[in-house]
Amino acid sequence: MASDRLRRYPVILDTNAFFLPFQFRINLDSELARIVGSYDYFIPRSVVTELEGLLSGGEPMSREAMALFEHLSPDIVEGSGPADRDVVDLAADLNGAVLTQDARVRKRALSSGVPVIFLRSGKHLQLQRPEPF
Repeated sequence: MASDRLRRYPVILDTNAFFLPFQFRINLDSELARIVGSYDYFIPRSVVTELEGLLSGGEPMSREAMALFEHLSPDIVEGSGPADRDVVDLAADLNGAVLTQDARVRKRALSSGVPVIFLRSGKHLQLQRPEPF
């Protein structure tokens, strides 16, 4: 039902989010459900391009990351720049959060007023909201 989809929290995946389950043995679905409830995955096209580049470059675990991408089948949204900027812009546009382990993306998101979901202590995901001004 379309109205159900509108109530789901948008989670925008950065490229490194696709490696988290394999590097740290966490279940993204159960962790996200625990911290945000109902959600949908979104990624900018630039993240798909980065994943494809890692796969063609033979990056370790890139096959697993691409398999996860295909399994999650996130909504792909066109962007206008590099992936780091696109994930933050998309999260801002959708009023969602960025799932990333990249410190620069995290800082950019928080300074733009966008919440960030990140791996805490190598064990569980945590939601960090921006500081109020």
